Amino acid sequence: FFLSLEDDLFRVFGAEKAKGIMNAFRLSDDIPIESKAVTDALSKVQQAAEAYFASIRRSVSEYDQVLNAQRMALYAARQKFLFASRDGLEGLIEGYCRDTVGDIVPNYLGDKSDTEGLSNKLKQFFPTVPGDLVQAEKLKSCPEKELLKHCEMAAVEAWKIKCNSLDEIRTGLGMETARYLSLTQLDDLWCEHLDRMDLLKESVGMEVFRGNDPITEYKDRGRELFKDLLGNARRNALYSAFVYEPRAK
Repeated sequence: FFLSLEDDLFRVFGAEKAKGIMNAFRLSDDIPIESKAVTDALSKVQQAAEAYFASIRRSVSEYDQVLNAQRMALYAARQKFLFASRDGLEGLIEGYCRDTVGDIVPNYLGDKSDTEGLSNKLKQFFPTVPGDLVQAEKLKSCPEKELLKHCEMAAVEAWKIKCNSLDEIRTGLGMETARYLSLTQLDDLWCEHLDRMDLLKESVGMEVFRGNDPITEYKDRGRELFKDLLGNARRNALYSAFVYEPRAK
């Protein structure tokens, strides 16, 4: 076959040697080149091109593996909510309550302990929580090691009250609401997450200039973004369930 020295393959991967031969022998542009040196140069160019595109395919595959692992983890989370029995779903939502309390409580402990602020935050996030369980005085009297468990218990109790109030409107409405909101949040935030991962893929390419492996950076940062996704989905679904008030028909 015939290949021009102006072909993209030569232009991108180097045709200087072949062009040097042309100039040295003052050959016209329309004269076919059948030199072994040119053939060898072409072979090296082809090898360089094949190695280049092979490395691209490997990189794309590694990026895809990271995103695919996250996708499978998200599908597993969705499956739990989609097919859980009432008891199973109740356990998942109570787990949401405990995990969310675990996000809240540490912010009000330590050197700047603020039981008043903690009380207000719990009442805000879990509006059906019995007031006597989260009074500032009650929280202040709890040893710090027991405070988290006490707040978890209060949040779970708040969910039971909310669920029962929805069930009074229609049997099973409480858990149906929790299931729907949990699935909706996972789906909506996953779409946003995909956009963030695309932006991350573009940005980590610059890490090579800092001596870092872009794939490793993509995995590490992507892992944190995925954790944020799950945490936000949990908090959003839980809060939405607590503030949900069906319209009277």
